[in-house]
Amino acid sequence: MKKIFTQDDNISRILDIKNQDCDSRIKIAEREKSSSILAFLANDKSYCVRAAVAKNHNTSEEILAHLAKDVEWAVRAEVAKNPSTTKETLMDLAKNDDEYLNVKIAVAQNSKATADVLDELAKNKEFYYKGVLLAVVKNPNTSTKTLAELAKVSWSSIKSEIAKNQSTPDEVIIYIAKEGDQFACQEIARRSNIHAEVAKILAKHKSHIVRCVLADNPDTPAEVFAELAKDEYLIRYAVSKNPKTPADVLDELTKGICDYIRVNVAENPNTSIRTLEKLAQDEFYMVRETAERRLNIAIKNFEQSKNL
Repeated sequence: MKKIFTQDDNISRILDIKNQDCDSRIKIAEREKSSSILAFLANDKSYCVRAAVAKNHNTSEEILAHLAKDVEWAVRAEVAKNPSTTKETLMDLAKNDDEYLNVKIAVAQNSKATADVLDELAKNKEFYYKGVLLAVVKNPNTSTKTLAELAKVSWSSIKSEIAKNQSTPDEVIIYIAKEGDQFACQEIARRSNIHAEVAKILAKHKSHIVRCVLADNPDTPAEVFAELAKDEYLIRYAVSKNPKTPADVLDELTKGICDYIRVNVAENPNTSIRTLEKLAQDEFYMVRETAERRLNIAIKNFEQSKNL
């Protein structure tokens, strides 16, 4: 590999470093700020020292580009992780036919990796490349085109990570939801920005776990709760505890035979005064006590507001 020539303005210090042991040179390489010293250490005989230079955020773009061609994959991986590495060097690492996938994974995990770098990494969809693809779909810079393409692979873990990515567009989320992969749909059901169309699809998912996660999500659209409130016990229970469940849906849940769902309704901040008054007459003591406590709090708050 071609050497980088250093200015010898720091020649005495370089000679001193040269005579130090490997551990000492590693420590210097990790925190050094001088470009000339870092350039010298970038040519060190120990790959551990070169890796420490590659890890140092003060290392110049030129030196990082030099180390990106190092014979040791551990050095190349540190270059790939470094936020100071240019997109051009990251692209070179992405295109390089590197047998060590840790290098490509590190490129995909770099916050400075641009969409075109990530697109390049996503071209290979072989099974052995799965770790790289997982890193690609986790990166918020990944293009919607690549996310859409990777949503079609057969691996549940890839689909799940795409579902977690808040940058994933609605059309891709809808595609995954319709396809029905349970683990991916669970992640969709947890999304903070879940679309009404998606929520309606998941409300009919065959897995009760997916429906339960959806019922538990405070960002689930209000119109979906009515459907979920007609589901099996676990889903109705989650609906009754959700602080965003509409008052009319909570009132409907009080007509069921399950005592603890009615306790949850009595505790829910969205429950109307009319429903609380009804629950205060319930045959189950925990429902009555909870409803009475909530009514007393409401009365006290009302009286305090009048005195302001």
